[in-house]
Amino acid sequence: MRSSLGFWCRLSRIMAAILLVPCVWGSTWSSAAAQAAPKGQFHLAFQRNIFMAPMFVAVEKDWIRQALAARGYELLVDQRPAGTGGVISVALASESVDIGQIGLGPAINAIARGASVKIVAGSGRAGEGFVVRSDSTVHTMKDLKGKRVSIPSKGSMQDYVLRKALAANGMRFSDVDVLIVAEADINSALLTNQVDVVSGAEPAVSNVVAAGARMIATGQDIWPDHANDVIVATTASIKERPDAVQATIDTFTRAITFVQEHASEAQEITAKATGVPIAVVRAAWRNVGWYSGARPDMASIQELGKLMLQDGIIPKPFNAQEGVDGSFTK
Repeated sequence: MRSSLGFWCRLSRIMAAILLVPCVWGSTWSSAAAQAAPKGQFHLAFQRNIFMAPMFVAVEKDWIRQALAARGYELLVDQRPAGTGGVISVALASESVDIGQIGLGPAINAIARGASVKIVAGSGRAGEGFVVRSDSTVHTMKDLKGKRVSIPSKGSMQDYVLRKALAANGMRFSDVDVLIVAEADINSALLTNQVDVVSGAEPAVSNVVAAGARMIATGQDIWPDHANDVIVATTASIKERPDAVQATIDTFTRAITFVQEHASEAQEITAKATGVPIAVVRAAWRNVGWYSGARPDMASIQELGKLMLQDGIIPKPFNAQEGVDGSFTK
């Protein structure tokens, strides 16, 4: 266990160094602005994926900067490409980032391995999809027996959603041929007949559908309202700068309401932030949701922790009551 923790710490320092390179440009405010931030800088990192639509809105409308400035903080924003939750996770573990958005699986993994972080908000629910070629004989998840099914990685959310679908239809994991295919490659893997079914998160799966494929099930169909992405803060930030954490979560919650009430504008902001075509963003929108008040879904968080332990992804049991700080979303 000691050697494992040592490796985690070394990896954290390396990856945090990588993460922090672009953060210099994040501090674009004048020296006068810096002087007006008596409590110092507050570093926020998140991925450019569709789950972060509320944060794109909060940044685009300058709500998050204003909220932190009102409490005496200068905001540093680091937007990372989709799929880089692991980089943000280790930066949080090394306290190079104060608060950030990552997938639920990486968050549980970090906490279970001793990182000084806690989940403080739910940032997205569901959002996965299973897609086949338009001429496939596979029409529902009931037809998967003996088929080649891709997942992005072992222990990914798609891995566990697939397991749930198989169990619900009387199948075992061994009844399908599971292949690891990165989301960037799922379209080519499907079209070249390397797999029968591909899985991924939005907007990757809607992008494949836009190319002529067919969605047979969504994560929401299989595991309704399960947590997918979460906002995680360092325990140091929670203890020493709870007002900054609260301001961030309050602003994110405000932006969730905006996203739900002004979907068209939020979609345009998201397309601009992610570089994903607006038609794909709008198609993916139906498959993604946000929790009212950004409250973490304790049941699905605990369930995923249990599944990850059973699968050997985490080294010890995960207790959601200890790994989640729900005080910021009450």
